[in-house]
Amino acid sequence: MPDSEAPTPAPPTPGEGVGTLQAPLGEKESPQAGTKPAGADTLSAPWLEKPSPFLERTARRLLETILEIKAGRPTEEELSRPALVFSPHKDDETLGLGATIQRKVRAGAPVKLLFFTDGGNSGHGLMPPKELSDLRTREALAAGRALGLAEKDLVFLELEDGRLGDHKEEALTRVLETLAGFHPREVYLPYKHETTPDHISARRIALEALERAGLSVRVHEYPVWFWFHWPWVRTTWVGLRKKPARILTGLVSGWRLLRDINLLVPTRGFLEGKRQALACYRSQITRLVDDPGWTTLGEIGGGEFLRCFFRKSETFHSYEF
Repeated sequence: MPDSEAPTPAPPTPGEGVGTLQAPLGEKESPQAGTKPAGADTLSAPWLEKPSPFLERTARRLLETILEIKAGRPTEEELSRPALVFSPHKDDETLGLGATIQRKVRAGAPVKLLFFTDGGNSGHGLMPPKELSDLRTREALAAGRALGLAEKDLVFLELEDGRLGDHKEEALTRVLETLAGFHPREVYLPYKHETTPDHISARRIALEALERAGLSVRVHEYPVWFWFHWPWVRTTWVGLRKKPARILTGLVSGWRLLRDINLLVPTRGFLEGKRQALACYRSQITRLVDDPGWTTLGEIGGGEFLRCFFRKSETFHSYEF
């Protein structure tokens, strides 16, 4: 289910879990050849086909068109560079750059995933934290296999979910240990305008670790909760009085998007693998506990939030560090 630190105001509540996406997410494509990983089912998501109101749809298309024109694309040489992905929670790597990871693996790049938090507090008291943390680790291992990675490529810090900032020094020490044994040329970390505490802390810790290690790398910042605003997610649930403020926030975020996003990685040919990886996160896609407090990713924003991660391209704010 969405992690314990989801941005406020929270959408209407209900849990998170698994499946294989039968409804189209983004563009249609032929499934990737290969064996379906253990833990991946089929994510049935009819809500992804709900049409958006004209204004939202037009705003999205305008932003996407401008980005398509102004942003660059990675070269094959860049895709083959060793990379370290910093993921605040077990699923952010799949949501933000699941297709990109697959493209890099196919290009022969060594890729490591580092997960900061344990996910134990994401059940909102509906499942014992240790049980949920262990489940989410198993889900992340299965998702890694779906993306083409081996267990040795995944690093779990298992710090407290929702309170990463309270464990900064421990996180820094362990990130530096990882960097001592693996020398990436590219680093992927949360976008600077993310709105949730763990994502903000993960970015700060990652950048400080890179500085302490004295590494010169290409940084790619990826948005996740940044998409949780108009026009990407409808504002009907906030009420008419708050809707203008939500639209204004969306306009500011749209300006930031156009200003910052300078790299698009095409997802064509890799969305099926991304669907299968996300399907491994059963605790995030299905309601494991019959309680309305268990909110699934597919319920956030009426399904529009999840839809943001299955478009033609994955988006990045890219720069030399």
